[in-house]
Amino acid sequence: DDALGSASRPSTAQLRSLIFEKERLSMSLPARPSHDAELASLQAQLKLVRKQRQRTAMLVESQKRALEEKRAADVVRAQKEVARAAGEEERSRRAREYDRVMQRMRSNYVEATSAPTTDQLQATFGVEGSPLRADTAESTEAEDEGEGSEGMLSAAAV
Repeated sequence: DDALGSASRPSTAQLRSLIFEKERLSMSLPARPSHDAELASLQAQLKLVRKQRQRTAMLVESQKRALEEKRAADVVRAQKEVARAAGEEERSRRAREYDRVMQRMRSNYVEATSAPTTDQLQATFGVEGSPLRADTAESTEAEDEGEGSEGMLSAAAV
């Protein structure tokens, strides 16, 4: 052995001294038969605490999942409500537009049906057999027969 190797290892005398000291200390300690039972009890309590922690963690995760699912359901419900409201607004807008168109058509009809006829105008203004009216009547009849503006010229020539 070299000098460094022997210096780092304890000598036989040192080992004997350490063994003797260990035996002396172990003899001086009183025997505790309840030590094993106490250790077993503490280990059982530790196991119980670990199980409770695990259950609590599982319960917390379950509650988190339930809360997330509830939030997702609330979001879907809110989206459906918004879509329904938008649909109602669109239906309402279309109904208002329909009402406006119908009112305009009614007004036009009333205006058209309440306008005085040619006979009423002639009676009111005392104009009978106006050549303008006769030409217009003839041209309308000619156009109805399919002759168009040529029919109007021939009717005026006659």
